[in-house]
Amino acid sequence: MSQLQTFIDPTSTSQLLSNLNRAIDETKLLRTISSVQSDIYKIESVSGPSMRTRFLRRQLKSLEIQLEMVRKQFTVHYNAL
Repeated sequence: MSQLQTFIDPTSTSQLLSNLNRAIDETKLLRTISSVQSDIYKIESVSGPSMRTRFLRRQLKSLEIQLEMVRKQFTVHYNAL
């Protein structure tokens, strides 16, 4: 009887884990962005624009920049392959 042996290339495993980490980072950022947008809407619908919503909008902009960086990092890495 012959045995079937399977070998996993360590670089492909590493690549898979790296892509998974980026996908998780992107998902976390998207959820946080959605949550902050919802908070801004709720606050402004009750009391209008305020110092708090201005702060949240700055945070939102920072999160959007982080998201772009994660996506760009993935694109650059993917195109290099």
